Amino acid sequence: MNTLAVIFLAVFVVGPFAFFRLIRPRPDAAQLRNLAGLTLVCVALSVALRLGLLGRAGDGRIIAWASIGLIWMAWIGILALGAQRIRLAYPDKRTRKWTAIFGGLGTTLPWFGLASARMMTV
Repeated sequence: MNTLAVIFLAVFVVGPFAFFRLIRPRPDAAQLRNLAGLTLVCVALSVALRLGLLGRAGDGRIIAWASIGLIWMAWIGILALGAQRIRLAYPDKRTRKWTAIFGGLGTTLPWFGLASARMMTV
């Protein structure tokens, strides 16, 4: 399968699915801490991979893709954290609906950046 097709499926299927699994209808402080921790761990692992702090376990391309995937998961964590914080501040049904919609759509933003960069270089 084409690399762009795999990325497209991941961004438009896995991303929103992961976001919807991370958010809750009624967030609490513990969940906000967990989301912040998840985000920090993803960023730290990504940086550690790119700087070679975890050793060189494999091809450079694999490390690059893993690092990009971790940054993307951190992006989804930040979106979920923002959605949950808004839901905590405004706990009505309409807020839950719109934070879910915009958060799910927000997970796909990296695809448009990748597509734009590809159009400029090809």
